[in-house]
Amino acid sequence: MAFGRSVALPHDRSHLLISDGMPTPLLRQSIGAWTENLLRDDAITKVPKVGLEICANINAKQTGVFAGVAIINQLLSETSVQIDWFIEDGNTIMKGKVATLKGPNDSILSLERTILNIIGRLSGIATTTSAWVEAAPCAVACTRKTTWGLLDKWAVMVGGGLTHRLNKSDALMLKENDLTKWGSISDALAEINPNEWGFVEIEVTSSEQAMAAVEAWTHLSPLVIMLDNIEAAECRLIKQQIEKENIIIEVSGGISFNSLQDWHGVDVLSASALNQGIEHIDFSMLFEGVET
Repeated sequence: MAFGRSVALPHDRSHLLISDGMPTPLLRQSIGAWTENLLRDDAITKVPKVGLEICANINAKQTGVFAGVAIINQLLSETSVQIDWFIEDGNTIMKGKVATLKGPNDSILSLERTILNIIGRLSGIATTTSAWVEAAPCAVACTRKTTWGLLDKWAVMVGGGLTHRLNKSDALMLKENDLTKWGSISDALAEINPNEWGFVEIEVTSSEQAMAAVEAWTHLSPLVIMLDNIEAAECRLIKQQIEKENIIIEVSGGISFNSLQDWHGVDVLSASALNQGIEHIDFSMLFEGVET
């Protein structure tokens, strides 16, 4: 997505998570690690495969944006439980049934809370992200401040946001602590080979630092300059001074949902609020035949 410029935003790393509509090996590995840990936290090291065959319905108690089909499908692929979905990732949640599980009652009982926790949290992230995307005057991205790693990133993607870098080896970000290795921003950027990274980003805290980064960047590849904790009006002034088309201005720090409209005139906003401290979507599971 170009957002009115000739250089696309490199913050969209979704192709590394989903390919041809299916989770990539990278995402599948993360799903396996997180779901195994979530089950272990619930004292489940092996899902039982015994018990009477039953059906159980997963019901949504509120509206939002759904995320969780890909995650739950992989979780259940290791069990004898089958699932029929009545919703897809990224769909609007309507109150009522979203899926039906079929399998041994002991299996479903052991998985119940883990399944509900996963879809509740990830749908909450997708719902929050969708609201930010709709309200913001530019693109929005999450950060590497995650709770469930790539699962958080994936849920942001489902909600329409940008993933930003997926891990430290995906893209190079030079922050204050990193820059202590060099004597200056110019020295740091002079040593960078952008071909070794998904993209390169440098964090600055002033207009002077931003323009030093612009001047030092001599590559054709884009450079992302993150303006950290700088007022919106000054961010716009910095953006207006830059003539190079391969410079992308990201703003982070002090951004809230209620202040989104203040941040027009930049390329992308990044905020941990997309996936940290979000309200979960409420789901329940009920065995067929059980009266409420």
